[in-house]
Amino acid sequence: MAGHGSKFQQVRSRVIEALLTTNSQAEAAKKAGIGVATLKRYLQIPEFRQAYKEADAQFLNELLHKGAAESSHQSRQQWVCP
Repeated sequence: MAGHGSKFQQVRSRVIEALLTTNSQAEAAKKAGIGVATLKRYLQIPEFRQAYKEADAQFLNELLHKGAAESSHQSRQQWVCP
C-alpha cells in the first residue's frame, strides 16, 4: 500500500500546483492530467483541502514578500539613481 500512498502524494502535489497556477478548475485539471470530476472529488477530501489551503497561503505569502522586496529595491533605485 505504500506505493499507492506515494502515488497519491505525487498526484496531490501536481494538482495543488495546478490549482495555484491556473485560473479555473478545468485548466487545473488539464494541467494536472486529471479530469474535472476527479479534481472535484479531491477537493472533497479534508486532507487534500487542508494541504491546498496551506499551499495557497504559502504561495500568497511568497508573492507578497517577493513583491515587497521588488518594490523596496525599485524605491532604493529611485533614491540612489534619480
